[in-house]
Formats: sequence, structure tokens, C-alpha cells
Amino acid sequence: MTMPKFEPIAFVQSDPDGHLHLTEITKTEACQNLDQWDKQVGWKAVPLHTEDQLSEAYEAGKREASEDIEQAAFEKWLYDKCPSGDVESVQRQWLESYEYAELAGKMEQAAQINHLQMALADTEALEAETSARCLKQAAQIEMLRNALLYERSLYLEADSDMENQGIEALAATEPK
Repeated sequence: MTMPKFEPIAFVQSDPDGHLHLTEITKTEACQNLDQWDKQVGWKAVPLHTEDQLSEAYEAGKREASEDIEQAAFEKWLYDKCPSGDVESVQRQWLESYEYAELAGKMEQAAQINHLQMALADTEALEAETSARCLKQAAQIEMLRNALLYERSLYLEADSDMENQGIEALAATEPK
């Protein structure tokens, strides 16, 4: 099995230290013409792929690795046990062997661990997202509270001014 090949969605320039320069994103490698100076100092075009492309490549790599592991285990078993019979018979003996059961158990356990790690990562991401939303809402509440306090102070100030004007008006109407 070979890894899937994907066309990059864009290219970005990378300096010799591996730092990406996102201001230099282009759609095609043909547009990514690095001039002589860039080439002399070691700059290069780095392909960018979508998350789906990377996920598919990762899954294909895991499948390929598990196939390699199973093939290596089968070859070791074949060398150690030297089973007799035709191809189907040897295949059946392999599938019924302790070594195959042990390998299948380990691979299942590794898959479960991977699944739990992914679930944990999802939970942590959700927790971080929830925390960020809570902080944003707390900031909004604080902003609204400050606005309300400001409006209240304006109202009280205006009310106090009106009260003072009322007292002055009454004082002006009192006989002297």
C-alpha cells in the first residue's frame, strides 16, 4: 500500500531555519518563483495541505504501519513454526495461532488507546473552548455592569441637579 498523493492547496516560503513566512502564500508552485538570492540563502517553497488531506494521509500511514506489523509477525511465526500445507492451510493456521491472537489483541488495545487519546484531546479542546467563552461572557458582563453604573451615576447626578434646582426654585418663591 502506498501513501495517497495530494495536490497542495497553496505554497508558502520557508527560510533556512524552517520559519514559515505567511505573507508569501501563493496558489501554485509555478507562482512561487524564488529568485536567485532566495535560493542561495536556502529559502524554499513549502506545500500546504487541507486538514482532510492530512487526516487521510495519517490514517493511510496507520493502516500501512499496521499491515507492516502484521506482515512482520506473520513472517516471524512462519520462520519459528514452519507450518506445513498449502497456502490456505498455512493462512488458517496463522489465524488460529496464539501469536496472531496476541497480535490482534495488542492492535485492538492500541486502537482503543488511540481512540481514548483522541476523545481526551476532543474533551480538552471543548474545555478550552468553554473556558474561553466563559471569559468572554465575564468580560461582556463586566462591560455591561460598568455601563449600567455609569448610566446610574448620570441619572443620580441629573436627579440631584433637578432636586437642587427645585430647592432653589422654592427658595426663590418664598417671601422675604
